[in-house]
Amino acid sequence: MSDRPSNINVPNALTVLRLIAVPVFGWMLLSHPLDGTWRTWTTVVFALAIFTDFLDGRIARRYNLITDFGKIWDSVA
Repeated sequence: MSDRPSNINVPNALTVLRLIAVPVFGWMLLSHPLDGTWRTWTTVVFALAIFTDFLDGRIARRYNLITDFGKIWDSVA
């Protein structure tokens, strides 16, 4: 039996969520540059992405869920 954690875990799911949020954020930022409502929602998406990054790292370290997937893709996201 391996001592390595499975790639299917909460921190990696948060990383995938952040990978999806990046193009959504970019699209929102560029699609309506002068609309204040869009800017507000774009800021919300960005803030949620920041929070998932914080949460992902905290959970991964606390429960020793460090994976090769997380090491590579967390830095990309």
